[in-house]
Amino acid sequence: MGQLLAMWCVPRSRSTVFERAMADRGDLTVVHEPFAKVAFFGTADVAGTACRSEREVMQALLALAEAGPVFFKDTTDYRYGDVLADRDFLRAATHGLMVRSPEAVVASYLRLRPEASLGAIGFEHLAELDDAVRAATEQQPFLLDGDALAADPAGAVAG
Repeated sequence: MGQLLAMWCVPRSRSTVFERAMADRGDLTVVHEPFAKVAFFGTADVAGTACRSEREVMQALLALAEAGPVFFKDTTDYRYGDVLADRDFLRAATHGLMVRSPEAVVASYLRLRPEASLGAIGFEHLAELDDAVRAATEQQPFLLDGDALAADPAGAVAG
């Protein structure tokens, strides 16, 4: 089994900055928000594979990881029911969670989408993913604070 690193994030948590740092390493294939793209656009490209469902994204990520280490980050403005139910997929990845001050997340998100629902802000879905990962893996996902990352990037990822 290949190495699959997953970072699940509430929207507006500064997660794209972390994703860029992972890409800059040069030793990982990086996939940007494949589950959110399927949820919002109906399709996602996973390194040349067109995916139209969460199941297809999971299969494509696992196949890609067989060829070398893969990092993907995704936001929890959507609920990913197939991911939550697939204990094999959850066990196949090493998971991290990224959060930020709820006040900062809400303020930033509402500037982009004033009509947004509470669910779209993503904390509830992130908590549900955390529960599913813990149940499937019996491990606590790595937790990264977006505000700490912005204040001290080296310290945030070292700690």
